[in-house]
Amino acid sequence: MNTANASGTAPNGATTTDISDNGSEPDANGNNNANEAGENDPTPVNFAPNPQIGLAKRNVKTELLPSGAAQVTFEFNLENLGNVNLSNIQITDDLAAAFPATCVPTVMSITSDDYIINPAYNGTSDINLLLPGANGIPVGEKGAVLVTVMVNNCGSGRTGFLNTANASGTAPNGATTTDISDNGSEPDANGNNNANEAGENDPTPVNFAPNPQIGFGQAQCEDGTAAKRCGTGDLRV
Repeated sequence: MNTANASGTAPNGATTTDISDNGSEPDANGNNNANEAGENDPTPVNFAPNPQIGLAKRNVKTELLPSGAAQVTFEFNLENLGNVNLSNIQITDDLAAAFPATCVPTVMSITSDDYIINPAYNGTSDINLLLPGANGIPVGEKGAVLVTVMVNNCGSGRTGFLNTANASGTAPNGATTTDISDNGSEPDANGNNNANEAGENDPTPVNFAPNPQIGFGQAQCEDGTAAKRCGTGDLRV
C-alpha cells in the first residue's frame, strides 16, 4: 500500500493538507472536501503475476460471388491485458465448426504484420493461425491477424453462421491464460483487464443472405436546376 500527502498555503497563511485517495479523483463525492473518510484510501501495488490474454474477432467483409460461394475476411485482434509477458501465444479457429457440412471452407490467405503466421493453417485439420512456439506478446501490447476464407456449397437455404476463435499464452511461471473471442475489434470492452468473462465472449456472426444496396447523389447547377441539365459529368451516381 502506498500513500502520499499534499499541502498548500492560503493568502492568509492558513495551511491545507490532504492524504491521497486511490484513483484519479481527489474528491470522489464532489463536496469540495477531499480530506475525509472514504477519500483517503491508500493505493495498492500488487507484484503477483496476473497473466491475461484477450481476443476479439470481427467480420471485415462478406462478399457473395456469382458462383454461389462467399468470400469472408476476418480480423483477429489479440492483446496482453495482464502484468507479465506471454510466450507461446496461439490463436485457434475451427472453420469446420463455423461452416459445417455441406459447406466447404477454404483458406485463401492469412497475413499479419505482428506475428509469424502458420502457413499450414487450413481451418480444418490444422486450426493454429500462428506458428507454434514462435510468437510472444509483451505486457500491454496488441497485434492482429487477417484471414480470408472462401466458403462453397452451403446451399441457398443456409445463410446465417456463428464463428468463435480461441487465444492462449504462457506466463513466465508456466501458467496458461486463455480467452474465447468476442465479436468486434476490442477484446476487453469494459476495460477491466479480464476479457474472459460474460459479455466479452460473443461469437462473430456471418450472413450469406443477399443484401443489394445502391447509393445515388445529384448535385445542382449554380442556377438551381437539376444536375443532368448542366452537361456531361454533373450527374453523380
